[in-house]
Amino acid sequence: MSLFSSNLFRRVATAVVVLPVVIASITLFPQRGPWILAAILCVLGVSEAHTLLARGGLHASHISFLPGIALFFEMAGTPDAARAFPISGLPIVASVAAAFVAVSRADRFGIPVLAAEAAGALCGLLIGLGAGSFAALSSLPPLEEGTARIALLLAVVISSDVFAYFTGHAIGRHKLAPQVSPGKTVEGAIGGLVGAALASAAIATYLFKDQSLGLVVMIGVLVAVAGIVGDLLESLFKRYVGAKDSGTIFPGHGGALDRMDAFILAAPLLYAFFRTVS
Repeated sequence: MSLFSSNLFRRVATAVVVLPVVIASITLFPQRGPWILAAILCVLGVSEAHTLLARGGLHASHISFLPGIALFFEMAGTPDAARAFPISGLPIVASVAAAFVAVSRADRFGIPVLAAEAAGALCGLLIGLGAGSFAALSSLPPLEEGTARIALLLAVVISSDVFAYFTGHAIGRHKLAPQVSPGKTVEGAIGGLVGAALASAAIATYLFKDQSLGLVVMIGVLVAVAGIVGDLLESLFKRYVGAKDSGTIFPGHGGALDRMDAFILAAPLLYAFFRTVS
């Protein structure tokens, strides 16, 4: 197989095209850029999750995803400089609406429908939490550090993924979770954590000079751990429904869910950290 037809080449080529767009958006538009990116991923992720659930025999209604979308708006605010959303408690209202629809569908189609509605709600909430936390990182005080917080998240997740990929292919011997993701190894995961530590140290040195270097590196490694768990969780979901990728929007990378899987748990953890220390 030639280099130009290899999956690695497609992954690199896609990254070369997509990453500059992402970096430019968060640099030129420090608050609206992350919000728009997160909103796009949230919509695409929900759409892919709905399709995958149906493929696995769980035909969830679109309303079941509404609490997750509401959670996104509650956390991310509005695109107008990421200001607070004007309706507080929107996820609660959306949850009541989703519960009402779930009961109505169960009454019409049978109790097993509740499993599909619960799966849809859980997927929506996880996607909304991850995307909302990503956007909210740019609006935490102090606002001038918003881009640095997003840069830290991206650097940690991307470095962890790259180091894990090459370390696993080079020296990977022991499977990390063979039933869930046969390609991932313990050695690759360790390499990913090393990459996350190095990326955290670099970002902390240049962008977080007032923060303890050791503290930023520690949270960076924990964020990488959360990213690995999020990746495995999405792999488990795809294996359950019998899908290799969540979509085809990113050649070599799969769908939106395949690209945001690590952020689903990593972004909320980093958001919680900065909200605590800000």
